[in-house]
Order: sequence, then structure tokens, then C-alpha cells
Amino acid sequence: MPAHNSMNVAVDFVTIAVLCVLMVAAVLRPREGKRNTLFIVAVLLQGIAVTGDLLAWAFVDWPDGSLLLPAHVSNMVACTVAPLACLAFSALGYTLATGYRQVRGAAARVLCCATVLLVLVELCLPLAGAFAPTFDEASRAAAFSGDFLYGLPYNLMILQLLFVFAMIVLQPVYTPLWRSGMALVLFGVPFAGFALENVVHAVALSYPAMAVALLISCAAMQREQEEQLSYKELELSRARNAALMAQIEPHFVANSLLAIEQLCVEDPPKAREAVQSFARYLRNNFEAMGEEGVIPLSRELAHAKSYVALEMADPSNNVSVRFCISEAAQFALVPPLSVQPLVENAVRHGVGRRREGGTVWVVAAVEEPQNMLVVTVQDDGVGFDVRELERGRKNSDESLAIGSLKGGRSLGLRNVRERLDLICQGTLDVASGPNGTCVTMRVPQDVARKCAVRGGMS
Repeated sequence: MPAHNSMNVAVDFVTIAVLCVLMVAAVLRPREGKRNTLFIVAVLLQGIAVTGDLLAWAFVDWPDGSLLLPAHVSNMVACTVAPLACLAFSALGYTLATGYRQVRGAAARVLCCATVLLVLVELCLPLAGAFAPTFDEASRAAAFSGDFLYGLPYNLMILQLLFVFAMIVLQPVYTPLWRSGMALVLFGVPFAGFALENVVHAVALSYPAMAVALLISCAAMQREQEEQLSYKELELSRARNAALMAQIEPHFVANSLLAIEQLCVEDPPKAREAVQSFARYLRNNFEAMGEEGVIPLSRELAHAKSYVALEMADPSNNVSVRFCISEAAQFALVPPLSVQPLVENAVRHGVGRRREGGTVWVVAAVEEPQNMLVVTVQDDGVGFDVRELERGRKNSDESLAIGSLKGGRSLGLRNVRERLDLICQGTLDVASGPNGTCVTMRVPQDVARKCAVRGGMS
């Protein structure tokens, strides 16, 4: 077998191996339906074309010449299937570059029709030379010079790639720059392969070039799928966050209305003041509910203090709340409705359950060099069983339902803990005993600032 024939067989063999890997990857890790189907069809057709080319090069120089006819048939199969493989790849590249966008614009539609006509011509041309008397390097060289019809489909496929790329460029709808760059690479690689094959006639470079382009498209599909998955996870986190916020809101409102109802019976003037405090509290609460991401700790503390003022309106409430906030902590970032629920839990379910009342301490500081905001809410109340909270941590959905029935403390703490983790990778540690409860919230400020940038906070 001549050296160039052996080289073509080796190149085709490696190309088939790459295509097999791509096919296995497409089958074992299926992506979104239509695009993955296009990818599988393109790989399958390209595999058939390369196999035909490999057999043609292997059979053409058989010692007794008995396999010359199978060589021509194999080459005809390769030349017939190759345009279809190129068409499938072009459709795949178009969807990757435009995001399934339909063909728009008169010029793009004309190019689309021209591409279809090119494919029809390409499918008919191999039949004209199916049983040519010779098949060697000279014949292939003549083919690309226009004397032999075998090579014409490859030249037409160059036009096909150019037409489809022009369709992408001529789309009247804006195409992101990264998609345009990806299209340039996807179509540039096989175009270069076809162009080089016109120069180096003895080696079929178009097939490995198309395999490389399919490999690039596979990587692009994988990256796009990962981005879509990340986006879906973000949306799921936002939905979960919204659900948790919705669970907190009726909890606040119900407790406040019950307190005002009691004041209306026992002390109407105080009830009027409580209504005003409640109005301020609701305004702060609804503003916090509308926030996405993080807010300054000073705003969250103002909201907590409005809640405390509402509680202090009850003369029978023997509770004291003390704040000790460092100057640096005032400007730190926290999720909305993170500190206020902790203060409410300490007041209502901690010291509020003691007949003699008690004290709640709220301490906040920024630890260096970790740049970690640490907020501690401690009370000398009755305490509770922390194991209930830890059980809820293992099975969030079930524990939320149980917590809503058993009492507000574990429900509020679980909500705050989950929101801290979802929004800014914060943590919430709880220690409780007969002499009170200590809740420690940690918020990494580096992560919180990134969250603020994504949310558009200045």
C-alpha cells in the first residue's frame, strides 16, 4: 500500500475513534432533546462517511485489483453521505450560534434556499463517477482541479459552510459576541480542513477537521448545559428563598396583631402607640421583603428595634433588649430579615416565657482578618431542645411542617439558617440550655459583597 494511502487509513481510523467517543458521550450523557439529536445525527453521518473513505483507501491498492469495485462504492458512499453530515453539522452550529433562532431576513432566507440546493447537487454528483476506471492520487488531484466529479462535492461543502455562517451573521436579531465567536471557530475549523485538502490532495483532511469541529461543539453544548443548570439552581434557590420569606411574613404579622389585640383590651392609649409602631414595623418589614441579596446591618438593626418598640408597648412585658454594635459592623452586609427573627425568637420564646422576664443581648462585630461578621443574640430565657433544630436541618421540608405545628422558635431559626446559606454562604449556630439560648450568625463579607454586586446594590 502506498505511503499516502496508509496515511489516509491511519487518519480515518483516528477520526473514527474520536467520533465513537463523541457518540458514546452523547448517548451516556444526553443533553437537551433537539440539539442532542442533531449532534448524534451529525456524528453518525460523519462516521459513515469516514468509514467509507477508510475502506476506499484500503481497497484501492489491493494486490490483484479485485477490490477496485468495492473501493469505488465505498468512495461513492463517503461522497454521498459527507454532504448530509456537513448539513447536520451546519444545522447544529446554527442552533449553537443563534440559540434555536429561526431564519429571519430576506438575505438569510435566500442563503438558506441556496444551501438546500447545494446539498441536492452534492447528493447527485457522486453518482456520475461511481464506477470510474481509476482511483488513485492523480484522480483525486484531478478531482480538486475540476476534471473529476468526485472532488466537486467537497468544494460545494465549502460554499455550504460559508452560506450557513453568513446566515448567522445576517440575522437581524442581536447575537451575543460569544456566540458569534463560537460560530467562527465551529465553521472555521472544517472550512480550513476542506481548503487544505484542496492543496494537499493526497491526505483527506476534511474528515478529521469535521471531527474536531464536532468535538468543539460537544464542549460548547456541555458548557451551555452547565450554565443552564447553574441558572436553574439559582432560580430554585430564589424560589426557595421566596418561600422561606413568605413563611416568615405571616409569622410576624400574626404575632404583632395578637399583641395589639391584647393592648386594645387592657390599655387603649398604648394600643394607639402600638398601632403606630406596628405601621413602622410593617413598612420596614415589607421593604425588607422586597430586597434581593443583602442589605447593611444598620437597616436590619433598625427593623429589629422597631419590633422591640412594638413589644415594649405592652406594660406587662418585662423584657429588656440591649444592643452592642461595633462601628465596622454597622456597614457590614447581611440578608434581609436575618437578625430581626433572632431577636423575636429570643423575646417571645426565650425570656418571654419566664414570669420574671429577662434580657436579650445583641452583639455584632467584624472579625479580622477573615472579614467575617459575627452577630450574637443571647438571652437568659427558658431555652429549648436544640436536637429538634438539628433534626430539621437533616430533613428541611418535613421539619418545616413539623416546626409550624410545634412552635415558632425552631421554624424561625431554620428559615434564617437556610436563607443565610442560600444567599451568602452564612452559618447559624445555636446553643441552648436551662439558663438561656445563644444564637451566633456568621456572614462572610467577601461573599456578601459579591452578592451585593450581582444584586445591583451600590
